[in-house]
Amino acid sequence: MKKIIYIDDDELNTQLFKMNFRNKYEVYTTLNPLNGISMIKNENIKVIITDYKMPEMNGMELINEVKKFQPESVCMVLSAYLESEVITEKHKIFKYMMKPYKREELNKNIEEAFNLLQNAD
Repeated sequence: MKKIIYIDDDELNTQLFKMNFRNKYEVYTTLNPLNGISMIKNENIKVIITDYKMPEMNGMELINEVKKFQPESVCMVLSAYLESEVITEKHKIFKYMMKPYKREELNKNIEEAFNLLQNAD
């Protein structure tokens, strides 16, 4: 099964994400970005979806850390805000989506992310 991780400091968001996608993917979630980085390393997760605004580090900081050890990762930001930092560093992310997301649209983007990984092999 294809592995994905969703990192968001809002527990309700992570629970909803898991409920929406657990039948199609092996879904990992965490509220803590540092824990997320550890999970990505240990489980070899290549599709990463993260919130932008989080306490320990923001979504772009998380993506920058992941890209250091796993540059082929396909990363998406899911946020309720339009962030200028994401716009200036958009070359590091595959998609930027606004909350609340539409399940069908997010699923389409996840499938595209897996296709990118497959084509890169």
